Amino acid sequence: MIGHRIREARKLRGYNQQWLAEQVGVSQPSVSDWESGRNDPTMDNLAMAARVLDVHIEWLATGRGQRDYIETAPLATLCQDPPEAYVYTQKTLIPPPSRQETLEVSRLFRRLHPTQRDLLLGVLRSLLDGVSESKGI
Repeated sequence: MIGHRIREARKLRGYNQQWLAEQVGVSQPSVSDWESGRNDPTMDNLAMAARVLDVHIEWLATGRGQRDYIETAPLATLCQDPPEAYVYTQKTLIPPPSRQETLEVSRLFRRLHPTQRDLLLGVLRSLLDGVSESKGI
């Protein structure tokens, strides 16, 4: 049932119905109706719920396929970097990001509009290159 999967994804992420309602643009009672099975969300609302909950829409709609966008096994290898992955800057050791940080950045990045993604990537590249973003403006 769609409602059970919406509830599962929402609770797994630690969100309440009000938060989901605000993100999707509906009322909290609508989310409650979805989760209880009284009503199903429209396709637009289902797509938005999938996006903000970081789950595949196919899984949310049908229960088939992979639930999460990020598979834990490949990601785990990203977060268990060898010592040479550590960055040394200004004589300070900076460890690689934690698994939780990597997941959060990935989730937030996917929620951005493509134009915002490009802008963010440009800012990050400028920070790493030591180039001020304002020089290009």
